[in-house]
Amino acid sequence: MKKNILFLSFFLLNMCLFSQTYLINKNYCIVTSNAYLIVNGHLNNESNGNLNLTGANSNVIVQNNLTNNGSINSYGIIDLYGDWINNSTCT
Repeated sequence: MKKNILFLSFFLLNMCLFSQTYLINKNYCIVTSNAYLIVNGHLNNESNGNLNLTGANSNVIVQNNLTNNGSINSYGIIDLYGDWINNSTCT
């Protein structure tokens, strides 16, 4: 019985944890028109990552820093409340 309670408490504890960084690594993140991507921490776009804002009303809100080592194609709005560290391309 103690094992079950211990397992259940670890399971519930893990459900309450949040990430501080949104990582785009070897994938695409596409924000379409009239959509929001809200990051309450840092956004890291790694070397094989692609962040695409495809519509005029697509919005990305980053509460801290944005580090771009990949590719950002933006036709929308990026609200940044930290520093932009750009080591690659942004169009």
